[in-house]
Amino acid sequence: MILATDYDGTLCRGVITDEDRAAIIRFREAGNLFGVVTGRDFPMAYGPLTGDGGVPFDFIIAMNGALAVDREGNILFERRADGVVLPELIRTVCEVGGSHLGCVTGKTRREFSLNVPDGDDFYAPLSDARAIKGFTQGNTWCDNTEITAKAVGIIKERHGAYINVFQNHVCIDMPPIGVDKGTGVAELADIFGVPHGEIWTAGDNYNDLPMLTRFRGCAMENGVQAVKEAARGVYPDIASIIDEMMG
Repeated sequence: MILATDYDGTLCRGVITDEDRAAIIRFREAGNLFGVVTGRDFPMAYGPLTGDGGVPFDFIIAMNGALAVDREGNILFERRADGVVLPELIRTVCEVGGSHLGCVTGKTRREFSLNVPDGDDFYAPLSDARAIKGFTQGNTWCDNTEITAKAVGIIKERHGAYINVFQNHVCIDMPPIGVDKGTGVAELADIFGVPHGEIWTAGDNYNDLPMLTRFRGCAMENGVQAVKEAARGVYPDIASIIDEMMG
């Protein structure tokens, strides 16, 4: 079996609890596969899971399904958005209330802002954006969920031909069109040779819906209502899901 869980708000609700960590170890020792499916990019996902307070895992699917790595950080697959006119996307994101645009290609991340056109120690020059024709994921964040929800609609309308657009609290994730957490989990399962009927998923927010509805979906008690309604069950933590999986 595979258990594929979101990170922020699902596996990590402030911290990863000792109860969840012990359950994951027991789950893997029984010959099952455990991994995280997150909107985070590779460094932001791999570091916390392998550092102090992390958990043992078999895979990470990062950037909402666009990139997967194994325990050692080796890339298992990567999907990129083609036909990107990055300066136009940066302009849209900043106009609708996004803080800036983070642009990830593979394991490399660059930040762009209309307010810092020439770049500085944090932002890359906007002129660099013209040469980028594809990326693994873009992301930004807004001041509140209302602005975020409105911004998602506008970005989809203007750029939906080549990117998916997902709201995750105040964050906006933009993987390639046709890519989501559900497609990422399916591709990963095929690599490991696990039947799709043996996949359980867990999440708490809107960008988790594609995997929760495609596979056996488990919602967290702290999740948004749409996730709870779409899932097959609502759970307090990862340990309780593993208890049910292992019977």
